[in-house]
Amino acid sequence: MRHCLKLSLLAAIAGISATTAAPDDLKLAVRGQQPAYSIVIAAEPLEPIALAVEDFRQHVQQITGVMLPVVKDDQPLPSAAIIVGDTRHGRQLLGKDYNLDSLDDDSFTLRVKAPHLLVIGKKRGAQYGLYELLERFGKCRWYASWHNVVPKADAFQVPADLDETQKPAFLMREPFWFDVFNTYQALRNKCNGNQMSLDEKHGGKIRFGAGLFVHTFNRLLNPNEYFDEHPEYFSEIKGERKKDYSQLCLSNPDVLKIVTRKVLEAIRRDPTATMYSVSQNDWYNYCECKNCAEIVKQTGNQAGILIWFVNQVAEEVEKEFPNALIETLAYQYTREPPPNIKPRHNVVPRLCTIECDFARPIDQSDEPTNIKFINDIKGWAKMTDKMFIWDYTTNFGHYIGPFPNFKALQGNVKLFRDWHVIGVMEQGAYQGYHADFAELKGWVLAKLLWNPDVDVQALIDDFINGYYGPAAPYVKQYVDELHARVAAPAVKLKLWTPMTSKIFSDEFLLRATELFEKAEEAVKNDPILLHNVQKAAMTVYYARFERLPSENIKYSWTDSSLVPEKVTALRKELAEKILERFTCEHRIQIAESGTRHETVLQNWKNASQGHEVFKIEKGELAAVAAPTFDCIAGILRDKSGYNYLDGNAGGMAYYIDIRDQGRLFKPGKCDSEAIRATYEKRGHYRLNQAYFFQNGGLAISAQISNLRDKQALDIKPNAKIALALNCQATVAYKFDDDATWKAYTPERFAINDIFAIKDDNLAKRRSLTIASPYSKRAVRILFPKQVNFDEIKLQLDPVAGSVIFYALESISVQEKQVVDRTFVVQPIQQVDNLPPNRTLDKSANPVFVQEDFAMSISRLGEWGEFAADPEAIDGSAAVMFGTHYEWCFNSRIDLGKLVPGIPYKFRIRVKVEKAKDKGDAFWAGIYDQAEKRGYGEIRPKVEDIKDGYQWYDVCTWTPKPENNQWLWAGPGIFDLKTETSAVKKVYIDRIELVPMK
Repeated sequence: MRHCLKLSLLAAIAGISATTAAPDDLKLAVRGQQPAYSIVIAAEPLEPIALAVEDFRQHVQQITGVMLPVVKDDQPLPSAAIIVGDTRHGRQLLGKDYNLDSLDDDSFTLRVKAPHLLVIGKKRGAQYGLYELLERFGKCRWYASWHNVVPKADAFQVPADLDETQKPAFLMREPFWFDVFNTYQALRNKCNGNQMSLDEKHGGKIRFGAGLFVHTFNRLLNPNEYFDEHPEYFSEIKGERKKDYSQLCLSNPDVLKIVTRKVLEAIRRDPTATMYSVSQNDWYNYCECKNCAEIVKQTGNQAGILIWFVNQVAEEVEKEFPNALIETLAYQYTREPPPNIKPRHNVVPRLCTIECDFARPIDQSDEPTNIKFINDIKGWAKMTDKMFIWDYTTNFGHYIGPFPNFKALQGNVKLFRDWHVIGVMEQGAYQGYHADFAELKGWVLAKLLWNPDVDVQALIDDFINGYYGPAAPYVKQYVDELHARVAAPAVKLKLWTPMTSKIFSDEFLLRATELFEKAEEAVKNDPILLHNVQKAAMTVYYARFERLPSENIKYSWTDSSLVPEKVTALRKELAEKILERFTCEHRIQIAESGTRHETVLQNWKNASQGHEVFKIEKGELAAVAAPTFDCIAGILRDKSGYNYLDGNAGGMAYYIDIRDQGRLFKPGKCDSEAIRATYEKRGHYRLNQAYFFQNGGLAISAQISNLRDKQALDIKPNAKIALALNCQATVAYKFDDDATWKAYTPERFAINDIFAIKDDNLAKRRSLTIASPYSKRAVRILFPKQVNFDEIKLQLDPVAGSVIFYALESISVQEKQVVDRTFVVQPIQQVDNLPPNRTLDKSANPVFVQEDFAMSISRLGEWGEFAADPEAIDGSAAVMFGTHYEWCFNSRIDLGKLVPGIPYKFRIRVKVEKAKDKGDAFWAGIYDQAEKRGYGEIRPKVEDIKDGYQWYDVCTWTPKPENNQWLWAGPGIFDLKTETSAVKKVYIDRIELVPMK
């Protein structure tokens, strides 16, 4: 009798008793008895099958205490046998019913030919069949690589009428969650995706070859190698060929020749893989040249020219490698299926769901992006039988925050199956363990990708009960309440949903905290279950921390410690609870962005435990630095005890990018001579930083190593030195041994007022002395040798009395090159003959100023850039390109620095480079993430814009730090049909928040 796959899996999840047997069940092993069954394998078994048989035997022994013997099929058939894989005895027993040749690599047959049990399958199928037996009839569960359930039983048995063949719903099944990459976690749960750690001895996998996995244009035709001599190989945008953030010019015949050659070379190096990707880079900027535009017109859209190009590559590949598949993306601007061309039979388009609502199945949401996706998948399904899907199942900005998408999982997998998709990658938190229900989602998705019709709620209950033990009722209540919050059709769940969203109210999170406190209490005496519960609870504490109002935390620097001061009790408590649960032997990633991961982790430490410091001394000077606190030196003290550094304003440090503050340095050798630490941005650079005394001052040495492969590292690093000189209003400065001091006083009482030092001989300067006319104290900063700075800036804070020195330069670090920069800060107790100290009216609240270089641009290089501009107040500006209309410019000001409860006017200084006489020039406003609303949006028209920089009043509003509000701007409306904008570029010099009281 043939059993239905759906029913068999439902029975397993419902919990078939391993001890209650029907009279005719085959008892494969019975506790306390000698083995009645032997396992039969081929005389020369495939290694994957031999390894799986051994794993099966170990599990059966754990269940019953019986170790089953193994017999090869060149021996007589035992009286009762479990026959695994392709064997002589299996073929003889079943004769014409032996169905191995009809099975694909992953399918298997379980068939009783009394008294024998046959597990028929190829190298992976036979393995999966054995694990099916263990899971269904032995009630084994492999929830996580560290948490397996293998229950004890009196007997391990299967039904006497067992006769079924299982074929997975998808050729490739890849729950792209970190723990599922584990060899046995993937194998036992029947996953075979590219990222799984499955080599040939474990049965192999559906694999991308030669490193050609995704976004491969730059790897196949590297702009660093080709652009200088052949800019025509790359995208033409607005009449100009682009090197950075570019795509390929797909109409260029030489591009086709080079890419085809590179693909063939890659396949020859790695011919046993299934697929090789020829796919667009992970940004827009497709080529707009005349020839490309003509092919787009002929094929119907941007996906059309991509398929036209990839088809030609695939045609050449097939001549030499007829079984190789060429994968490409249907992603962002190539997602819509082309109307006038189809993929070749050896081309695999991979459709991506990145824009969708994930609170519910894609086809059950009224979100426009979901509706568009349904149209797209239908279109691709009509033109190919080899469609793959790249689906998304996590929040990339908040891996460890709540992401209630359980209701979408099964519906989406069924949707893919119903539209004839053959491979699915379910991208989750792929960089570490313990994201929001990471292990549950990975396990459930593995089951769904094998059989989309299984009872998913039974699966979830099975996992929660087995993984959390006595804490399960509390965890399940939390899961149910969390998902109820996205049940209303109007509530949408996107991949970047902030923790300040109304989905996660403070009241709900407090109730969730109480549930997890009860859950932890219920398993406090079981280390593994407590570990599991604490990691689930971490998501709630994380969300609560993220929702807190921002605080301007001050730190107490001493010779022996760096600890936070005046931190609210709740912030400190939540940070401590998160760190308690975050700290374990498992690698945990907070967000996809490594920079955000480091910043958030630093924020927890900054609010709770502080940082270890090290002290060095020489003569009358002493210095203290904290390697794990952005490797900042916060103390430079002379014999009088005066500290020349303002640690709370950033102290002394070196940055590859000023926006990368919050880096996780690893302390190096710290002794009485030097304080050392290392920071590495994987695949980009390594920064070795050290503090020591030299030339009568404190030196900071920064060694930059290029880690990029065959590519220059183009960076704009800067030294930042915050000086505690007690500058009340005026700062004096002079280069080298110049006789004359220069002075700067802000026009009004302002925080963060920055000005660029103008000097025609900057390239020749070797030092700068900065002094306070009020206190008479000064420092001399010695520059590195043979360095040509782009600019030097000073930032004055008359409230704190500090002045911050910035030295910015542009460097191209070649492959394997190490660049060394050393600055020395020499304290000067008293300087005479300084310019007079002017006074500022400090009776009113200060204006808050932020310059462009402290802001950020999304998709830097593609949507905008930072550039020198002599018309800007500080000599530089943030530039938004007129090639889109996204909010690419944003400023997440620490609103905790503002006076609470009073209104501020948001002003922005902008210059517009026009492309047309009419149309929108730019738009700007304030966005409140918690309330999901904007404030005071403006949209100036090009026809009303004057030449040069102008101030624009955006709005007046009362800041709410607890709502995570941020300031934004974008270029004018970009017409997608004509691919034109009314502006070429929009320059932003600075923003100001002016107190209205």
